[in-house]
Amino acid sequence: MELLDVSAPLFSVTEVSEVSGISRANIDLLVSQKLIRPTRRVKVARPVSTKSRGKPMFSARAAFIVRLIRDLHSLGLSYADSAAIADLTEKATLSKSEIVKNSNESLIRLLELADGDWIAAFAKNPSRFQTDRVFGYASRLRAKWSVGLCMVATRASDQSVGAAPKIFVPASDIFFDVYAACSALVETL
Repeated sequence: MELLDVSAPLFSVTEVSEVSGISRANIDLLVSQKLIRPTRRVKVARPVSTKSRGKPMFSARAAFIVRLIRDLHSLGLSYADSAAIADLTEKATLSKSEIVKNSNESLIRLLELADGDWIAAFAKNPSRFQTDRVFGYASRLRAKWSVGLCMVATRASDQSVGAAPKIFVPASDIFFDVYAACSALVETL
């Protein structure tokens, strides 16, 4: 299997809907409310009277965010809160100390090459999903979300984000599901 460029805008709203499990109408709503951003817009032929910014196209990274929004929303969070957490999780990096404590040398090198960007590192070596897992955790304190990543779920509970309850998600498992579905879509093209 050829590696998927996780930042390339390859997927339509319909395909992201299929991959994420969110209806096309809800994805359109999230885009219109600016809770998610298409990776790119592609110009399409339209009648002169329509004001269109173009057809939204999404990357596998963006599809991951949409899927994470769905999973968080299913826990009872609003779409706005789910989108805030998903966006922060996608942008979060693993600290070097977290990587060293819980990984072997090959993952450490991959993460160093990717400047701690766990999605880029895992996308360069999808087999890592079977052995190394990344968990996201979020907590809301004083109306602000705090998000972090760790390699071991129990260690996330040790992270100090105040006394507020925490939400834990298996971020790498969710990303792997999205990555596999996006790869399968690309292979059918």
